[in-house]
Amino acid sequence: MALFGASDMTRGVVASALQSSFHINYALLGLLFSASSLGYLLASFASGFVVDHFGMKAAILGGLVILTTGLAITVLAAQYNLLAVGFVCSGVGGGTMELGSNALVPHLAGGGEQSSYFNVLHALYGVGACAAPLVVGFMMIVWHQWRLPYVLLLLVSLGLLIPVLRAKYPFRTALSHGTDSPAAHSEHPVSVLPTLGTVDAANDARRGSFRELWTAPALYVLMIAISVYVAAEVGVATWLPTLLHVRNHLSISVGALYLSLFYLLYTLGRFAGSVVVHRFGTVRSITVSALLAAVFVASAQFGPASFTWCYAASGLFFGTIFPTISAVASESFPERTGTVLGLLFGAAGVGAMAAAWLIGVIADHFGLQWGFALVLCCLLLTTGAMVGYAYMKRPTGGLTPAATGPADGRSGNRRAE
Repeated sequence: MALFGASDMTRGVVASALQSSFHINYALLGLLFSASSLGYLLASFASGFVVDHFGMKAAILGGLVILTTGLAITVLAAQYNLLAVGFVCSGVGGGTMELGSNALVPHLAGGGEQSSYFNVLHALYGVGACAAPLVVGFMMIVWHQWRLPYVLLLLVSLGLLIPVLRAKYPFRTALSHGTDSPAAHSEHPVSVLPTLGTVDAANDARRGSFRELWTAPALYVLMIAISVYVAAEVGVATWLPTLLHVRNHLSISVGALYLSLFYLLYTLGRFAGSVVVHRFGTVRSITVSALLAAVFVASAQFGPASFTWCYAASGLFFGTIFPTISAVASESFPERTGTVLGLLFGAAGVGAMAAAWLIGVIADHFGLQWGFALVLCCLLLTTGAMVGYAYMKRPTGGLTPAATGPADGRSGNRRAE
């Protein structure tokens, strides 16, 4: 997760150097960032299947290999198209690793503790995202080479292959399959020979639960909430240093420092969220955090230059949103955790891909400040989606959120009867 965070943040710091090196405008730069998000989107559609059928180790190891390949292509790329291929591979690899890591949480945590585990796990993404801008900014000042940070990431990913190969992972999460049997937790599931009637009943139950999943309105609300939130976060991660350089005439290294401070507070917010969210309520925490993040971004965007620090301060409220939405989904749809997380991360990939490109297109026509305003719009949409989720009527069916669960502002994993 830390490696994935570092890889994501590096592209934002080297954005201006990429623009100069390949002679591209804001729209093409945004399209390049969207290539990485496209890879993440492709991984989201496939990785849930990989986790459920081949195990978490296959997802994490396979993702790491693809990420390493993408970083190698990026380092060697001499043309824009090849660089885009490297970004796509990095997105596929990082996204697959992320979903594999997230799928561990239901195995490790009880129902009411999942929000805490998700926040701690995603805080490690923040650690990488916080450290990368500082390191990359320093490397750019000293060596003026955008490829060197990717060489460093490539070496780290190669080193990480060894412990991942040696580690033992559970084959799949019990919650994603609706069973607590020992076979569901082992690296090599125990072979059993059930009766034909048992198999038929299990298959009918799976088909019924899958139909209920796709007809649950709450699933689509959560997908909207996470997609527009990720659009906002990707906007900050990829465009903030460039915005501060163009609008505030700050150097790229100072812009990288602002991004690093954003992710430092983002990480602290996730660590704090691992304690606070469980007590304050998951849905309420998401709603309040998105609204406060919007207030700080608006203050920096449209306030005086002395309010620029508000960009960094907003990270404190960004931090808890993504993992807490993941926790709401896993608690609300326990029979299909792997599938639901895959759908959510797919929606997140759509949001990331759209935002990175749209900000560049708007910037080319109306200026980068108005392009960056898309971040504020997305935060307000996240707030509205979660308010709608909180006020939804008690749904029917076994796979929809429990009326007494996270949707009413209290954490827990109790199901509606």
